[in-house]
Amino acid sequence: MRRLFFSFMVSVTILLVFSGCAPRAEIKVFPNGNASMKIKIIPGKTTEEVLVRFAQMSDTQENKDSIFDIPDIKENLVKQGFTVRALEKKSFAGLEADIGARWNQSLIKSVLNTKKGTIDFHLAPEDLKEIHALLPDESKEYADLLMAPVFTGEELSVDEYKAVVFSAYGEKIAKELTQSSFDFTIRCPGKVQTASIEPVGKVTYQKNADTVKAVVPLVDILTLKEKVNVHIEYKPSSN
Repeated sequence: MRRLFFSFMVSVTILLVFSGCAPRAEIKVFPNGNASMKIKIIPGKTTEEVLVRFAQMSDTQENKDSIFDIPDIKENLVKQGFTVRALEKKSFAGLEADIGARWNQSLIKSVLNTKKGTIDFHLAPEDLKEIHALLPDESKEYADLLMAPVFTGEELSVDEYKAVVFSAYGEKIAKELTQSSFDFTIRCPGKVQTASIEPVGKVTYQKNADTVKAVVPLVDILTLKEKVNVHIEYKPSSN
């Protein structure tokens, strides 16, 4: 079964591949296995201006007010069984969302073991390519603007990809992209014992606290060649 909850996070990342944004997500896992996620997307000023100009010039972009189709996103989330508490655009490429997931949804069961006290997230290039292929044409146009190697299949290092962006869009866009990262916080239903991320990104945590913070540079996601794994072990609060 598709990993629905994380697939939404991946979809958001794909929609932002040109935005130079700093996507932030806060995931809270409850002792019964339920989870909630808050997402905040903050676009870079220069890249948002470029996106607006692209939408205005494009003959295929019907929505000139936002990169996101809010009603469509909400409808699909509800169909997949999520609870949408809030979902609204903050600017042309800015978004805030508050979403809930039940314990018996496929992703929650596949990444969370409340008995062992483990949480695992996985993000593979194949996941990104699959969801990219399923995007509607309007969204795909935004995603294709930067020719990200994870979508094109071209073998580029991070530095080579940065050079491509610099050549195509200039210093400001390249700088915003370089400084952007996918930041997410995971609040566990118990005291964290250990946490790790590989092969890219960084995690920070305090042992016996309940929070793990992870940061993955956006350019590492756009040039992803192998699966990113996040693994957390915590002591369930009932123990």
